[in-house]
Amino acid sequence: MEINPVHSRSVLLVIGTLFLLCGCSSTNKYPPNFVLLKDYNLDKYHVVRKMSEDTNFKIKPNDFYVHPYYIGIAASVNPQTRDIFLSRRALNSECLDFFIAHEMGHLQEGVGGDQLIADYYGAMFVGKEKGEKCLFVLFEDSLKYFRKDTPTDRAFYYNHIRIFSFRLYSFHSCVI
Repeated sequence: MEINPVHSRSVLLVIGTLFLLCGCSSTNKYPPNFVLLKDYNLDKYHVVRKMSEDTNFKIKPNDFYVHPYYIGIAASVNPQTRDIFLSRRALNSECLDFFIAHEMGHLQEGVGGDQLIADYYGAMFVGKEKGEKCLFVLFEDSLKYFRKDTPTDRAFYYNHIRIFSFRLYSFHSCVI
């Protein structure tokens, strides 16, 4: 059987491209620019790991990662792997505990989970006053990154303000 050099080069190119795009090896779940928090900052890792051990949370996160693409203060959770992703600014925020509890709230409520319910978990962990302050910090920070060049950009911007206003109102009126 003769091997076609053009075909084998194409196959190698596809495999190499997939490897580079995924950045995955047999031991990594995410591309290499997603750094484990314990490798990035061991002190912060111990802080968030201790917070995640709180008994109010039945479902615990598996691990914590520093997300390379988040700008501003941001956090998210992968419900399938139960990993939490944090921006560098979130790691240095005084509201880190609220953000971790909020993301863990998403885990408690299943895939996705409602933002208001996750806010409630955040407030359970840090208290209503600090939780409300942290929502304001998150809201003010997020407004910096919206473009307002086109009518569509402005519509997204104002919709974002409406959504956050509703979250703040619901948080203030519903959280004990």
